[in-house]
Formats: sequence, structure tokens, C-alpha cells
Amino acid sequence: MEEPLLDESVALAQFLEVVEQSSPSTLRAIVLKVLSHPQIFCGFDELKAIVKPKVEDSQLLETLDLFSYGDYQDYSQNKEKYLLLNDQQLSKLRQLTILTTVQEACKNGVSVLSYGSLGEALSIDTDNRRGIEEIIISCLYARVLNGKLCQQSQQFKIAVPPCCSRDVMPSQIPDLLATLESLRDRLESSNDRLEKAQNFVCGSVERDEAHWKTVKEQAKLAQSQAPNAATGSGASNVRNALSAGWSADQGIAGRRSSASRQSKRSRGGMGSFTESSFQRF
Repeated sequence: MEEPLLDESVALAQFLEVVEQSSPSTLRAIVLKVLSHPQIFCGFDELKAIVKPKVEDSQLLETLDLFSYGDYQDYSQNKEKYLLLNDQQLSKLRQLTILTTVQEACKNGVSVLSYGSLGEALSIDTDNRRGIEEIIISCLYARVLNGKLCQQSQQFKIAVPPCCSRDVMPSQIPDLLATLESLRDRLESSNDRLEKAQNFVCGSVERDEAHWKTVKEQAKLAQSQAPNAATGSGASNVRNALSAGWSADQGIAGRRSSASRQSKRSRGGMGSFTESSFQRF
């Protein structure tokens, strides 16, 4: 059984309260602490919504966007846009890149990722298997990713639930809502079919119960009237109910009796033939 994913809401909520009460001069230091926090992988957009009205620091805001929606390649290709990140923050950015890669794979129906595809997303040479594995393992230990590594095949098998979510870009919200509405419609349709099937089964059970109740009542009535059947009083219902069975039994008995007589006659004929044959001698 897979372990539950990390709940980062508690850790993030503490920083959001601090940022709301902080002065602009301390905001950069607080944001850098959030970027380094080992239990915060989502909610950077909420932090930006609080920070943006207080400061005019493009690098700070771009860095928050990077951790909300970007990946390691975005940082490596445009480092001048962002704050200078330390090793811990770079490790966090690589972990977020893994989450994005896994989310895209799930969206496309892919359940297994090769080291090559993960290394490309992380800007790590494919031959550096150890480096790729260390980042994946760090995600597993942080409980932001579910799955299994296979060193022999150099693949990562995605489990369910696959990973923690990242921030959603505003431009992605309409597509996300459309997907959720489609899922809702499919669930409602499935629920209707299940309800019809359940009603059919319940109706069948009720009919069967009523049928067997009638059968038991008729059998009980036949048993209670059986002693009077021999005298002829009140026996008509019993005779009507059992006449078919009696007729069948008599037919079988008659056939057995006829077969027995034929067998005896056959043996008798053979005996007479033998005596007359001996009398001739």
C-alpha cells in the first residue's frame, strides 16, 4: 500500500500569516526561507498574491512564478531573471521538475518514465544514473511522489496517487474546469446505470421471494389436507395439485410392470421350447 502524500498546507499557512504582517524590507528573506522549506511544494502563487502589492522586486516575483509553474530548464536558460538560488533551493526546483514531468505523463496516459526522459527534464546527462536516482529518491522520501525505481531497466513506475500537485496557471483553469465537468458527467451517467441495475436486481429478488412464499404456502396447505384426501372430503385441491405427479408415477410404474411381464414371457417361451425339444428325443 502506497503511503499518503505530504500535506503541506500547515507549513505554508504559517508563512502566509508572517508575510501579511511583514514589512517590505523583510519579504525577500522570508520568501527565500519558503523556497528552501522541505515541506512546501505548492502555494507559491498565494504567497505572490500577498507579496506583489508590497514590493516592486521583479526578480522576487519571477522566482515565485518559477517555483509555481516553472522547471529547472527555465531557470538554467534564464538565470538573470531570477534570484540566485542556493543548493537547497536548486534541489527543490529539481524536485518540482520531477512532479511536473510525472503530471504530464499521467495526463498523456503514461505510467512508466525512463531515466532518459527524467534526465532530459532535469538537464542531467543520461549516463549520470546516480544523479537522477538521487533526485527521485529525495522526492519519495519527501512524500511528494509515489512509485518504484527499477535500476535494471532504468525506469520509474508511477503509482497512485502519483504525486503532490503544483500551482495551477490561470490560463490552465478553463481546461481544468472542462475536464472536471466531463468527469462529473461520466460519473452521473455511471451512477444512473448502476441505479437501474440495482433496481432490476432488487425487483428480481422480490419476485423470487414472493414466488417461493407462494410455493411454501401451497405445500403447507397440501400437507394439512393430506389426511382428509383418503375420505374424499376437502381433497379436490390436493388431487388437482398432485394429479400430474401421480399420473407421471403411475406411467413409470406401468412401463416397469409391462417390461417385467415381457421379460417373464420371454423366459417362459425359452423354457417350453427346451422341454418339447427333449420330448422329441
